[in-house]
Amino acid sequence: MRASGWTLQEVFDWLCQESHLLFDSVILERGKSPTSEADDCVHIQWRQYYPRQIAFVGQTHNRGVYKPVPVVIA
Repeated sequence: MRASGWTLQEVFDWLCQESHLLFDSVILERGKSPTSEADDCVHIQWRQYYPRQIAFVGQTHNRGVYKPVPVVIA
């Protein structure tokens, strides 16, 4: 899915800070190019019961450590 007019960073920030959506985890996964979002993605995991509401930023394909990001919980 594409969010026309939004960068992936903006989508990720909205999910973590403003959306108040329930999710288990959301991850902004950075691809190989540091200057383009062409191979980046936002991964959202949802569980019906007891969502953890955690977020991370990291590189795809286990090429680095995922860093936790604060989440605003409603």
